[in-house]
Amino acid sequence: MSLLTLINNIPLYSTVEEALIWGTQYNIEGYHTHTYNSILGYMPGETHEEIIAKVSEGIQTFLTPQQLAAGQFVVTFQAVQAYYQNQAENAATAPQPQQQVQPVIPQQNTIQEQDPFEDNTPTSGSSFTGGSGSGGGYGGGY
Repeated sequence: MSLLTLINNIPLYSTVEEALIWGTQYNIEGYHTHTYNSILGYMPGETHEEIIAKVSEGIQTFLTPQQLAAGQFVVTFQAVQAYYQNQAENAATAPQPQQQVQPVIPQQNTIQEQDPFEDNTPTSGSSFTGGSGSGGGYGGGY
């Protein structure tokens, strides 16, 4: 399935199904054929006059996400704008949740992990303080 070309901003498809789906956006029924690069293609509508008249009215029925995923149906700049506007309007009128969803923040682990390399043997009356050393550092003026 594919879009073969545009003729006067009207798509020509390789299948009848695609032509009919595209036509539903503008309440266009039926289809006719054209040959493009020796390939038989399908265009929605019975005549070009009908198509031009319907398209000039704008999109009447927006395709579902499933239909949109099945082919290339938003083929003009005007159609892209119409879909963005429709999406924005639907987002603005969508029911808002009654309660705000709070993010889940993981609680900090209160168990202290022991360093496997540190001597954790208890000592009486003395404390062990580890030294700090630097070895193999990047030194002096290079």
